[in-house]
Amino acid sequence: MWCSRKSKLYKRGSAVQGVIGMGIGLEGAESVLEAVAVLAVIVTVHECGHFLAAYFQRIHVSKFAIGFGPTLLKFDLKNVECSVRAIPVGGYVGFPDNDQDSRIPSDDKDLLKNKPILDRLLVTVADLLTQACHTVSSLDNASAGIDPRDADNITSLEEYNQPLTDFFTALPAEDKVILVGHSLGGYNLSYTMERFPHKIGAAVFVTAFMPLSGTTLSESMKELGAGDGSLGDSTFYYANGNENQPASYKSGIQFSKQFIAQNSPSWDLTLFGSLEKKSPLWQEPL
Repeated sequence: MWCSRKSKLYKRGSAVQGVIGMGIGLEGAESVLEAVAVLAVIVTVHECGHFLAAYFQRIHVSKFAIGFGPTLLKFDLKNVECSVRAIPVGGYVGFPDNDQDSRIPSDDKDLLKNKPILDRLLVTVADLLTQACHTVSSLDNASAGIDPRDADNITSLEEYNQPLTDFFTALPAEDKVILVGHSLGGYNLSYTMERFPHKIGAAVFVTAFMPLSGTTLSESMKELGAGDGSLGDSTFYYANGNENQPASYKSGIQFSKQFIAQNSPSWDLTLFGSLEKKSPLWQEPL
């Protein structure tokens, strides 16, 4: 679940206005050095947007540079060649995709060119978000990703959505959020939109379904065309006993192909299957 947040302080601002807000102004610059310092900050923010978007998605990055021309400082950071150069009028983030000397196989799943389009798009536009004083957050639902909770103990959509709810509850009153979700994440977007409409500027459903208010997960699956509303070839876990409803599930390969990663290459499906954690099965309606 991706969230882009923009503070009201910089709502009409650019990166330059953001820098001014930090105490450095172009209008009051009394020397060339002050102007250069402002430019260097803007360039750093711009390039960090690209770099961090790639880093947090585990996309291979080979070089990160601030400035052009002669190298003033160079060091390696986790296999990334970082450098500061003499002329602070630009910078770049280098990817090994087209590097003929790279030892990374061309079909490596973590090369930028092999990532899903949404991931590549985020790397491309992240600098625009940072220049506009947006912050980008990736949130895991309860029991998903790095969240330590056990899916078998989550009995409601409210509990499953708790990390996103906590995020919105902690937002300053003047902040707005752009929500982005895909596949079954449409449930979380819809749930959050109904509860925090005043804090959401837009919601983007990327190949995600938009469940009607009052429908259960099973009813939503029927709307998607999943026959009887079941989860197909998924594996179910009966933590509360076989006589009760399953507490959680793991998606089957056919179900994943049709409803979760239908636009992803085959290697993404393989990776998804190997890393997937159990997901809770709640019975309450949206």
